[in-house]
Amino acid sequence: MDGVENEYLFSPGVGEPVPLDAVQEYSIITNNFAAEYGAPLARGQCHHQVGKHSFHGSVWEFNRLAAYTANTYNNDANDCEGVHSQSVRLPGGGPIIKNKLFISESTEWTRVRSSSSQTEEVFDPAFIAYLPTNAQSYFSTYGTGAVASAGVAATVDQLNTASPGFVGLVNGTTAIPGATPVFDTVNFNVPFDDGGQAPQNTYDLVGRLDYNLSDKTQMFFRAGNQKEVDQSGVAAYSAYPAYDVGTLPTIRATCSR
Repeated sequence: MDGVENEYLFSPGVGEPVPLDAVQEYSIITNNFAAEYGAPLARGQCHHQVGKHSFHGSVWEFNRLAAYTANTYNNDANDCEGVHSQSVRLPGGGPIIKNKLFISESTEWTRVRSSSSQTEEVFDPAFIAYLPTNAQSYFSTYGTGAVASAGVAATVDQLNTASPGFVGLVNGTTAIPGATPVFDTVNFNVPFDDGGQAPQNTYDLVGRLDYNLSDKTQMFFRAGNQKEVDQSGVAAYSAYPAYDVGTLPTIRATCSR
């Protein structure tokens, strides 16, 4: 990006996303490239938009409404909405000092909302009551707030019939009555990427300042900033909502000069 490496070093991908309207030129080099391009693989070179001799700007919006897009079979069967995503871009720029100092900037906001219906099984409170004291203490501390039960999934007798001895004696001495429910079924919705990216609030900002010192000497300063906050449950979800995890606000900033 403007001659500076723009890669995310911990996994394949771009280090700093560049809004489309901020790109002035993009080229791909597949061979015979100079050492400045790094590893011997195909390389792309991107140049940020340079400010013009007159002020200009634009507004661009993409709005994908759930009501007008195809839904997944599972979502439709469980009366869940499809994907709703929206992006707004505001690029612009112009001169600060005529023929000397120019500025350009592009900001993109992205908002995605989508969910998916999930079904899981959790321990029934009646079964937990038969567990050893330390196990009951664990569930009373960490296993509270489960989604409401939609019905019993399996009892002790059902499990032991399918797999003899699956539910044994508590502490090796106490039998659990066969009619005791072991698992309950729970149904719930979670934020989910159903084709429109993970549910999130994101912005990407990149700006550039160009200064023409003389006909033979030019310099620039470029800065970029990205922030992404994914909804709780995107990274990991549970039938116990307290353990739903999104991503912490991710902020990446880059600059070059």
